[in-house]
Amino acid sequence: MHIHRALIAIFVVAAACGTQPSVTRATPSATPTPTGPVLADPYEGWNSYTSPWEGMAFRYPGDWNAETKALDLGSRRQSGDRLQLTSPNGFTLTWTAPLSGIGGGCDEKRDPHVFVDRVLPLDVQGSRNPLRVIVATVEQHKSLAVVDATAFRKDSFETGDTGECLFYPIFRSKEHTTEALVQLMSGEGVQLGNGAQSSDGSERLSVDQYLALPDVDVAVKIFKSLRY
Repeated sequence: MHIHRALIAIFVVAAACGTQPSVTRATPSATPTPTGPVLADPYEGWNSYTSPWEGMAFRYPGDWNAETKALDLGSRRQSGDRLQLTSPNGFTLTWTAPLSGIGGGCDEKRDPHVFVDRVLPLDVQGSRNPLRVIVATVEQHKSLAVVDATAFRKDSFETGDTGECLFYPIFRSKEHTTEALVQLMSGEGVQLGNGAQSSDGSERLSVDQYLALPDVDVAVKIFKSLRY
């Protein structure tokens, strides 16, 4: 299976097995204990989303709009979940779980390739594989996403030309078995990130300037809140 030809979908949500996705409001900051000082909650005032499919959670700002949508997996027994977050400035992040299938629609010898410009570490609690944050570009238009090299049948993730004109940043589903046939049928890829927009002005920015944008900085913080 060619993961890079999987369905595009990057971060939105719906019900699994008839249950409703769990979106909860912010919890209070940590309380004092006799054994140490009070630790400030870096996500104070943020809401929490728990994926019905993956059983994992992440945080997002209270002023970002959260929109859940159904993810139809056809005849499979479970529905997936999708969630789209939109900042007050219009920057979006999309969560999608799971992804499977084969897509297409571009000529790798003719159409612009996707480049990985920056790879950042991402320490996610409980993840069975090391996850990374990447900044990728198509004709200098930038996008940000979480990736897992093992989802691409690799040992590591590097910068440079992906060799593809369609590239779908994913990481492996924690919910499913490592048996290849089961994964192929049920969906082995999970997405969290944003897609490059041809009119967002990001082509005028360096990678450092892009990462310094307030909404992009918040997006990376959302990634770091993953509890997998």
